[in-house]
Amino acid sequence: ITLAIDKVCKLSCPSCRTHIINPSEEDEVLMHEMSQTLSRNLFSIPTDKEIFLTLSTTGEVFASPLSLAFLNNINVSEFPGLKLNIQTNGLLCNKRWHRLGELQTRVAKVTVTIDASTKEVYEKLRRGGRWEDLLDNLEFLKELKKQNGMRLHTRMIVQRDNYQQMLDFHALSLEYNADQIEYSKIHTWDHLTAEQVRPMDV
Repeated sequence: ITLAIDKVCKLSCPSCRTHIINPSEEDEVLMHEMSQTLSRNLFSIPTDKEIFLTLSTTGEVFASPLSLAFLNNINVSEFPGLKLNIQTNGLLCNKRWHRLGELQTRVAKVTVTIDASTKEVYEKLRRGGRWEDLLDNLEFLKELKKQNGMRLHTRMIVQRDNYQQMLDFHALSLEYNADQIEYSKIHTWDHLTAEQVRPMDV
């Protein structure tokens, strides 16, 4: 099950959006109601079947009231085969990992989108992020991986401003014991036109 349900994020990366998306108080109330509906519809019948649940491919799971509430509404004891895959910018992992509740120990894979191997390029392409915070969180995930055996993937959205760092990004990822290093082509999504993305695309 892959859920792309919330665009909330503290970053405004040029490959993804034009501005930071934060929920209003009214949005948060609606998100809480939606989280209950989602968990009720998807996880109302207990099963011991293996289930892989992936969050969040459109925003940041650790910044999303909807995603976190949805996860905490699942009665984990009724789904012993449930495993969680997380896609994240990585910046809130160490501060909010506990917000995963009972699913903290059910994380099978964390994919961190980084896009760079140096502070200058990172802070240009991951607008709003701090390189030092990223490295702290990568260290946190590296240690967590030792404890629970989860997989750690890193990802680069390849574009004109970072393609020359592809090899260095590989080396950086290995420093943190990444199991897989992903390179992804930049897309227009819904915030860029084909004309706007063309100069960014290599």
